[in-house]
Amino acid sequence: MPKRKNLNGIPHNITKSFFGTERYYSVGYMGDWLLNAAKQLNLAEASLDVMQASFSPKKLNIQPLTLNAQELKGIKSKWI
Repeated sequence: MPKRKNLNGIPHNITKSFFGTERYYSVGYMGDWLLNAAKQLNLAEASLDVMQASFSPKKLNIQPLTLNAQELKGIKSKWI
């Protein structure tokens, strides 16, 4: 059974990894991609399902975001 301390740190590790500087694609970081896509689609909020590596609303499932979201599954499986 994983330690509770490790389980509590998973959201922080996933967020830090997804929005970190190692997640650069073509012309911007994941934060830039997410912000620009949300602005173009006039979205006020978005969510990421780490288990499925998909965004809600579905309009945000663009290649740069989903490509990097796939790698987040490895972070989760490393700690659980």
